[in-house]
Amino acid sequence: MLKSFLSISRRPLIVRPLCKEGSALFKVSRHYRSFPKDFLKPKKEIQEIVPSPEEEKILTNDIIGKVNKQIISQTHGRLFAVLFVNERQRMVTTEDLLVIREEFAPTAGDKIRMEKVMAVGGSDFTLFGRPLLPKDLVYVEATVVEKTLFATEVMYRYASKRLNYI
Repeated sequence: MLKSFLSISRRPLIVRPLCKEGSALFKVSRHYRSFPKDFLKPKKEIQEIVPSPEEEKILTNDIIGKVNKQIISQTHGRLFAVLFVNERQRMVTTEDLLVIREEFAPTAGDKIRMEKVMAVGGSDFTLFGRPLLPKDLVYVEATVVEKTLFATEVMYRYASKRLNYI
């Protein structure tokens, strides 16, 4: 029994189509394939040069140096930042007015420092946080211009009666 099983498993697997090649059903089924034609063809191996940790560190320091050079020399253009304020992401640039419609503690004239910065960038670079950038690396300073009162929103809920409940 074991010998016959081994001989069966060594035979090549032949997959036959359910319909003949010239039939109309075969022509229609070609258009509705679930995998591409080259699915069973062997893939070409792509060789990739992986930099060593030393080379990667040198490259990283070079890029950080270029970004710092732009910031120091003020040639970065207009910067933008993506902030996390009141459970929402907001993109701001310099001299933008940010309208927050939820409850916000500071009063008019207060200077606030926003430290939940998700991304900062300019025309030549962008720094992304995972999920936030470090507080000592970047922060956004803002001034509260105006704080107004708004009408309280009343939300009505209707709970329907449960019918046919025993």
